[in-house]
Formats: sequence, structure tokens, C-alpha cells
Amino acid sequence: MINILPSQKQTPFLKFSTILSVLFFLTVFFISCQKPSASLQKKETSEEIVQRLPPESTDIFDVNCNTVSDQLWELKQNQYGQWYASYKDVSYTVCYSVSPSTGSAPPNGMGGNEVWGTNTSVFNSLDGSTISNVNDYFKCLDPYSSATITVYVDQPTANTDQLWHNTGNSIASVGDVFIEIQQGSYTRVFGFYPSSPVNENSTQSATGVLLDKSNKSYDVALTFGVSNTQFSKILDFVKHSLSVFPNYHFFYNNNVDYAVNILLLGELPIKRPTAYWPNIGTISSAGLLGELLKETSVNSAILSEGGVSNSFYNTCP
Repeated sequence: MINILPSQKQTPFLKFSTILSVLFFLTVFFISCQKPSASLQKKETSEEIVQRLPPESTDIFDVNCNTVSDQLWELKQNQYGQWYASYKDVSYTVCYSVSPSTGSAPPNGMGGNEVWGTNTSVFNSLDGSTISNVNDYFKCLDPYSSATITVYVDQPTANTDQLWHNTGNSIASVGDVFIEIQQGSYTRVFGFYPSSPVNENSTQSATGVLLDKSNKSYDVALTFGVSNTQFSKILDFVKHSLSVFPNYHFFYNNNVDYAVNILLLGELPIKRPTAYWPNIGTISSAGLLGELLKETSVNSAILSEGGVSNSFYNTCP
């Protein structure tokens, strides 16, 4: 028989306290084993986010993108029935093609594989019929209804951000960008162009014209829907832009600028396709726009690569 000294005797209360202590430490130990640390949880969340992101595109070559504050053209009518440009403050992303792909040599023969000569010009011949009566061309379209917009891009060289391509005989191609509006049974396909050849040297500007671009080839196209409010602004712009902005400019109001402004009026989250033109400044690039469209994510938007545009369809009384 074991004799317990008085100091070794344990009261029922002490026994109960000891059991509680043991259970408490076992519980803490079990929870610590099951629950990951905060740093581990954060790491897992980051990995999940990365897994959800689309893979980085290799279509764009050397592009810097940043958000800028700028102005968007909206055309409005005053009390005398005259149309004028109202500039709306907007914020959007501009992408600069710092070093476009091979063939986009700077002007006047400096570098690259192709030489832009002092007499090189673009749009020496107009590919499309002139829209002589703009109001009549668009009169079937309803400004109070929604519509579907398609932007077509014919790049200087397909699937590259090339700024221009030498076609020979002092003629260059800077690509082509034009718009389609589809509403009900009506289809209109058109773009903005100079009425005579322009270049980066002495003849940078010419009177602008709208051309019908039915059945023209393209490399990239993006189709998306617009609301009646958005379409009303687009229709005002296309019907009256020639009276407010009558001149085509090689750098500051070219066919890419015209089309991009329509896309912005339709609130497409498009990035402005800007390329550096040495010794002068910047220019909106059809080649870069085609590559950026491939990166544009919009609900229900349809991207197509390569084909022929739709044609003018249906007339109204």
C-alpha cells in the first residue's frame, strides 16, 4: 500500500482544474495544426488570382500603356441649328508603340528596313465610293434605338503593330480603319479619308471625305452592341463631323482617330493606339489598333480575324 504524504494529496477541485488545463492546451494545439497561417492564406489567394488571369499576349511587341485624362469629341447643336464640337473630359488608356516591328522605319530614311522618302505619301488612290450626301446615307438609322457597331482594321502588315509599309513608287500604306453600323435591316459601312494624298512632310492635311467601305478586306474586326443613348451620340458624330472637322490630317485627325472616337462614344474600353513618329510627334496607328483589339475584353463582343466587310444594305423612303 502506497502512503501519500499530506502535501501530495489532491483535492477534487485541483483534479478538475488540471483536466481543464490539459483540454485547453490540446484544443489550442489541434486548432493551430488545422488553420493555415495568415501569410499562407494570402499566398494561396494570390495564386488563385494569378490562375484566373489570362495569359500575357505576345501579339504586341514593345508597348507602354498608361492612363491619361483627355477630351472626347461630342457634336451638339446650338439654338441656331449649327453643329459644334463639345469636348467631354474622359479618362482612358493610351498605348504607345515605342519600337514598332520591322518595316516601320522613321521618316526620311533614318533606320529600319524600309525608307520613308521625302516624297512618300499615303492614300494616293481612294478605296471606296465617296458618300456625297451624308444625311441621306444615314437617314434610315434611328437615333433612339440601340445598334451594333463593328470596327474593321486592315493593318499595314497583318498581325503586327507595323506603323507603315512601303508599297513602292513613293507610296506607303499606313493601314485602314473603318466602321460598320448595323440596326435592324440596315447596314452602313464607312470611313474617313483625305480627298487627296497626304504625307508627313509638306502636305499633312487635305479636305476630308467619307467613303463607303462595302466588301473591303480586313485583318481584325471587333463587333459590340451600343445602347440608344450611346448610338445617338455616334450618329450625331458621323452625320455632322465633316461640317465641324472638315479636314483630314496625317497626324491629328486621321481615319484611325475618327474610328477610335466612335468607339469611345460607344463606351468601348479601347486603348488609344499611339506610335511615335520621330522628329514630329505621335500618330494613331492602324497596326497597333489591330493588335489592341485582340486584347479588348467586352461582354458579348465578337472578335474576328481576316475576311471581307459587310456591304451597304437596304434603303428607306
